[in-house]
Amino acid sequence: MKIKKVQFKNGYKRFFDLTIDLGESPKRIIALVGPNGCGKSSVLDGLLFHNNAYRAIGNKGAKDHHYHSMTQTPNFSYQNIDIQFVEGDFATIKTSKQKLGQENTMFSFRSPYRYNNNLKVNQSKATTEIRLNNYGATSASDLDDKMEESYRRLNILYNKYLHDTDCKPSEAKSKIIGDLNSSITKCLDIEISSIGNIEASQGTLYFNKTDHPNEFEFNVLSSGEKEIVDLLLDLYLRKEEYNDTIFLLDEYKY
Repeated sequence: MKIKKVQFKNGYKRFFDLTIDLGESPKRIIALVGPNGCGKSSVLDGLLFHNNAYRAIGNKGAKDHHYHSMTQTPNFSYQNIDIQFVEGDFATIKTSKQKLGQENTMFSFRSPYRYNNNLKVNQSKATTEIRLNNYGATSASDLDDKMEESYRRLNILYNKYLHDTDCKPSEAKSKIIGDLNSSITKCLDIEISSIGNIEASQGTLYFNKTDHPNEFEFNVLSSGEKEIVDLLLDLYLRKEEYNDTIFLLDEYKY
């Protein structure tokens, strides 16, 4: 699925009337580049505003006209943003995905506020299905604290793979760690060595580095390393359910 055209009308944020036309054959990767304040995040917010009128992604709550309307117009409507995909208009695509139970996988969003200072999970707990897309940021101004939830999902994935393949625990961990490292090592000079063990009070990711003699925790990574691991883990967990999705990354600079 690819966006072909998006139009912002009647004063959405700082756009009086803006159309972004990517043509009949838009590229797979689109970068919005410009100085602070030029409206890059506002474009993403507009896409989310339209989507969230049907069913919100994330769990941070909807914003009202004070956030979305340049003129502070009460009841400012999501219909002031028009989204056209190569495959059809928004409502048509949404309806087709509803039939598959995937209506909330049209967009996957990461805000610039990916705060991942600490990862230490001490107890297991249930998580909702990832296709519901109901955890994390709802708009570009929200804290996007997905890392702990992603770590829990990673352990669920490990147990599912263990059950489905009836393999040894070490084999299941090796498969998942190998999958993740195939992406991480293309970006960083570290690799995951262990996915930890919640029941043993080791609920975090562990890493190795070529010039470091000892294994170390996620918590001691640099801020940039944490962001990359966070994003790649999130994408890895979504690859099955989000195979026809627009991925929106705000402030991706690595």
